[in-house]
Amino acid sequence: MAKPRGGLTKWFKENWVDISRPKKGGGYEKCGRSKAKSGKYPKCVPAAKAARMTAAQKRSAISRKEKQAILEANQLWLRLLSRRSVKLL
Repeated sequence: MAKPRGGLTKWFKENWVDISRPKKGGGYEKCGRSKAKSGKYPKCVPAAKAARMTAAQKRSAISRKEKQAILEANQLWLRLLSRRSVKLL
């Protein structure tokens, strides 16, 4: 049986980088963070995609992902507050 060439297997083997953390000598830091409570959410894309992106596309992607993280955090707080039995003033 032939091994699959694309899909999830390819996705896991790609080199993912954080486009919001450029290195001094060029390129980007690897995707992820050492501690979940510290720092901002990483803005991860495959390294090949990051190399093809223009500066404006990178700024736009970072901005979109930051807005999405804020939206998700706000939705979480709203869900938690709606479950409270005590009314807030």
